[in-house]
Amino acid sequence: MSTFDEVIAQARAELADLEGPARAAPLSRLGSALAQKFMRDGPAAPTGLSDLGGAIDAITEAHQWLPEDDASRSYLSFLAGLLVNWRFTLLCEERDRVIAVTRFEEGLASPILPKMAVPIGKVMLGFLYVMKALMALQDPAVLASRFVHGGAAAIDDSDIERGVVLLREVTTGPSMNDDIAQAAAVALELSEALKTMLGTGASRVNLSNMMAGIGRIQALQEKLSTQMRPGYGMNWLGDLFDFSDPGGIARAVQKDRPVSVVVQTDMVIEPEVVPQRRIEIAAEQPTAAGLRADLHAAVPPTLPGVPVWENAAALLALGEDELPADVVDDLVAMASQLVELDGSEPANAAVDGFLLAVALRLRGTLADDPVDLREALDMLLTAARTVPPDHAAASTIMSTLGAFLDPERPLGGLEGDVAAGFAGRIDAVLALHLTDGDPLTREGLHLLRCLCRAAWSMAELARAVDAAPAEIPWLPAVRAGHRSE
Repeated sequence: MSTFDEVIAQARAELADLEGPARAAPLSRLGSALAQKFMRDGPAAPTGLSDLGGAIDAITEAHQWLPEDDASRSYLSFLAGLLVNWRFTLLCEERDRVIAVTRFEEGLASPILPKMAVPIGKVMLGFLYVMKALMALQDPAVLASRFVHGGAAAIDDSDIERGVVLLREVTTGPSMNDDIAQAAAVALELSEALKTMLGTGASRVNLSNMMAGIGRIQALQEKLSTQMRPGYGMNWLGDLFDFSDPGGIARAVQKDRPVSVVVQTDMVIEPEVVPQRRIEIAAEQPTAAGLRADLHAAVPPTLPGVPVWENAAALLALGEDELPADVVDDLVAMASQLVELDGSEPANAAVDGFLLAVALRLRGTLADDPVDLREALDMLLTAARTVPPDHAAASTIMSTLGAFLDPERPLGGLEGDVAAGFAGRIDAVLALHLTDGDPLTREGLHLLRCLCRAAWSMAELARAVDAAPAEIPWLPAVRAGHRSE
């Protein structure tokens, strides 16, 4: 079984004997593991949707068991919003959209949300509000009713207004990530185009508004097709606004068809002269193979004649004065660009991620930057989970965990969830190399595996102590023993 399967089985076994608030902690672990399994396998996997549904159910129930004043309650609400939003994206069911909106509204108020999560949540929530209008516009009867009844129709202007407010907060606030800012800008432009089409307040849709809105959407589509990076995933707007079927409104119920009123006027309308638009050809995008070759060539040859992953691991043993900061920055930039590309084979993707982890670790050490150091450990874990256990780089990737440990902190500073991830992957590598390979490497991996298991067990003990009822007579002894570790 994979590490996720082990965590899932363990959490379900715990839940079988628990009732009430004591279920919150194992439910949180169960939901987290199922969500990560879904993200790893994707929605097309045989268990994809069931894993996603199980994660939603587990996080939702854990949220219900926590008291109102618990900061973790709103944090779990945010996680539930993310999960339900994924399912809405896949199945487009209105019930999921409504639930996701409710969860995000509560979750964004959480005081313990990571800073990066706030703009992401606002973009998703803003677009969920806008999606209500988009889904309604696909119904010819609703659109026709809007022509006749204006603000009293099924499309609620306040939803679009709320979405616009959230999206504008992201576009006008401090930019923490270019992708998030760009997504917010696209969603905001789409929202403004919808407002133009629908009018505001109690005003009815008219043909002038409709044509102006279509024009703004077409301009947005042109921008996306020429300016977005390949694979950005926003070029689906054409599917939402397909005006190639002008008979759609005509097929609406007779009483709901719009009534056109023509007013005679002496005004002379000059034809609009549209200037010729210059067509710019985007530069050819670099391939993954080319970027990978450049990255491998940029890794300083500390150990000539060995694979690139061994060379990279050896860099961690160099002193701060032996590796210039600009070289490290270049490695981070090149590896980050390569990791962002999709479609690589697992072995290549694992080595790419490993090189990025090493580069981030080097930069974090040089600059004493805790963010880089944390991201480096996370990327190393991703590489460990991705590399096939029988690949030549697997032992090096697992062994490099030792260079990421903090000698000043208990158990090397490993957190429980991270330790659990490494423990399972080291098990898989050792199982394939019980009798072959370097004995020193095997012993080192065994030591790291024991360390990871200990860190995981201590984290589990800490959660159990925190959740244990005070009536247990020997709880103080357990708590004292835990604190002494």
